[in-house]
Amino acid sequence: MARKTKEEAQQTRNDILSAALNLFYEQGYTKTKLTDIADSLGLSKGAIYWHFKSKDDLFLTLMNNIDEKINQKLLPLVEKTKTPDDLRTFINEYVLLVLKDVEIKKYYSVIVYKIEWTSDMSKVTDVLEKQNKELISLFKYLIKKWKITKKTKTNISSGNAASILANLVDGVVMNVNQSSSEKKRLELLNDTLDIFYKGIGL
Repeated sequence: MARKTKEEAQQTRNDILSAALNLFYEQGYTKTKLTDIADSLGLSKGAIYWHFKSKDDLFLTLMNNIDEKINQKLLPLVEKTKTPDDLRTFINEYVLLVLKDVEIKKYYSVIVYKIEWTSDMSKVTDVLEKQNKELISLFKYLIKKWKITKKTKTNISSGNAASILANLVDGVVMNVNQSSSEKKRLELLNDTLDIFYKGIGL
């Protein structure tokens, strides 16, 4: 019986996260109240607080879950990413994941278009910054290696080149809700990578 109760509690927690994401996506993070999330599931507000300390705590949990989901899909590729072509494959898979996974796509839409970033959301922005730094670290490691092996002859520092690439990729990823088709989006991505690669002499 105890095991069943634990499983039911976990399912309720998952349902809360899913309902919250849908409401954040539909009406924005700021406008969505915990009571809205509770009402959508037929729960009391107290039931939400049993699982999460606050709306920010709920959102942080959602962010970490999405990050874990992305990592599960992409970490195997990270280990194989060594050449410029490997990196192109990795970035394409990353963008495809955002385009195809409804949950991830909604999440990116929320953090780009449907949230007001206030000073009291520092914990949330810290997580986003950490995630961005992890991506930049991968790019920096590769570009530095390519400079050492003379694959690229750019005078741009590895750190700056990595930050530029991350911003270019984000520019494609963060605009996933534009009306252009998946094919057009990938064409844009690969044209962007072509320009970047040419710019650093690959």
